[in-house]
Amino acid sequence: MQVQTMQFKARAGAKLANERLQQKLTKLSTKFVSARASAVLDIDFEAMRAALKERRNRALDNLDVWLETFEREATRRGATVLYAETTQEAARLVAEIARQHDVQKVIKTKSMVSEEMQLNRVLGEMGVQSIETDLGE
Repeated sequence: MQVQTMQFKARAGAKLANERLQQKLTKLSTKFVSARASAVLDIDFEAMRAALKERRNRALDNLDVWLETFEREATRRGATVLYAETTQEAARLVAEIARQHDVQKVIKTKSMVSEEMQLNRVLGEMGVQSIETDLGE
């Protein structure tokens, strides 16, 4: 991982200078926007909302099973799963991880979860610069 990280700027620069890749990305971005706009016209939003609500409720009804499954599979793949009962506890866990790794800067997606945790404030108090992106959208 470290080797790739050290080469990131050079690799990114090479890709940004690749004219063919840039043309393809431009074409993709314009096609994506028009295709998405077209697809939205065909959506029955009320039916979709009802189906999604039912799916959400089914997941919540079995949340203990889903959490156990996630933890087991994530752990099997080498991840560490942490649980927090409050937003303050979740922010504290993130702060501990940042402190353990001497983090100076984070890049994260904007989210209501990090807003509710007041994560930017917590990280800022530690001297960690937090940069937010809209990549999650």
